[in-house]
Amino acid sequence: MNEIKISVVTPIFKPNLSQLEECLASVGPNTQVEHVLGIDGPDAIDNSTQFDQLVKKYFAKVALTDSHGGISAATNAAAEIATGNMLLFLDQDDFLVGDWLKEVLPFADIKDIVYSDRHTASEDGSLLLDQVFRKPAWSPFRLLGNMYISHFFAIRRELFEKLGGMRPEFDGSQDHDLALRALEIDPDVHHITLPLYAWR
Repeated sequence: MNEIKISVVTPIFKPNLSQLEECLASVGPNTQVEHVLGIDGPDAIDNSTQFDQLVKKYFAKVALTDSHGGISAATNAAAEIATGNMLLFLDQDDFLVGDWLKEVLPFADIKDIVYSDRHTASEDGSLLLDQVFRKPAWSPFRLLGNMYISHFFAIRRELFEKLGGMRPEFDGSQDHDLALRALEIDPDVHHITLPLYAWR
């Protein structure tokens, strides 16, 4: 059996199930990847039957929080049951594109943080090719004032745990808070100069 290298982590609250299926499908079946969904409270899913069918269809793992605690709590719950070397954050209405796994796998064992350029997508999932975000090279100074790495943003799982995961008091800017705390260890960072993430 191949070792899980990447845990794709998606917090879930009141998802559009059509968009969620696109999200789940984009991760793709691979023995080195798992998709872990963090369900933000018992009332986070409106159509549990259809949701359960999607989870089964795409072999996702599920972590459920006891109550609605926000995006950080749901992300942390998913991260707790993740087994990959790296955690890759993916929102429930977004999706991965291109040969994303081939691009990130070589760095899963050797880098602290990996980020890629980003597509923008319309509500129907069409890529807006004139709105590709070509991100700057890694710059700790720039990150102090601008969370330019955004998604796709992957972090070594052990580092995520060492930093204490996401902090709920920073919901809305939880990724930036995490990245800023990671600066304290002078992380080894790799920038993939391809758009591997579609932000809707």
